[in-house]
Amino acid sequence: MRAKTTRRRLLPGGALALTALLLAGCSNGGRDYAVPKDLCGVPVPEKALAPLLPDGKEIQVSNKEFTLAQAWITCGVSVDDEYALSAMVIHEDEFHDPMKNDEGFKVTDKRALKLPFKGAGAIGDLRTKVAVPCGTAEAPNLIAHLTVYEDTAEKDEEKRRAALRDATLAFVPELKKKLGCTA
Repeated sequence: MRAKTTRRRLLPGGALALTALLLAGCSNGGRDYAVPKDLCGVPVPEKALAPLLPDGKEIQVSNKEFTLAQAWITCGVSVDDEYALSAMVIHEDEFHDPMKNDEGFKVTDKRALKLPFKGAGAIGDLRTKVAVPCGTAEAPNLIAHLTVYEDTAEKDEEKRRAALRDATLAFVPELKKKLGCTA
């Protein structure tokens, strides 16, 4: 008889413990927001953008869009009121290779970024910088930066660099389309 009594007492307690573990697992970490379909009006696939964004409850996306009307514009994404990702585009008259010319926003621990399109790129520990021809009167060339922020970025440097690379390679061709680049 005692064995049955003990078994009955443990079963409800075990079920309660399992429920508590499951609930705790649901409340720790995770992404409670939808990954945006674009970055500053430029379409970027979710699979390219998601790895750059941290877990959190609420996302805020800048409503600025890149246009040829402004020679320099930046916009960003925050998660739970913490900067997570920013994008900046600068129109340039001359082509500047980011591996040779690192004026302005610097790329730390810089490595060459191989591009499947015409241009030149550099990738660092928290930023990519890509120069591409655009071919319009307003923007003969573009420099595009994607930056993640140390506090919210992937901690593993190689994973972070891979995610930055993938997002940049998805972002830049779509940026050129959006701006009507001819080169």
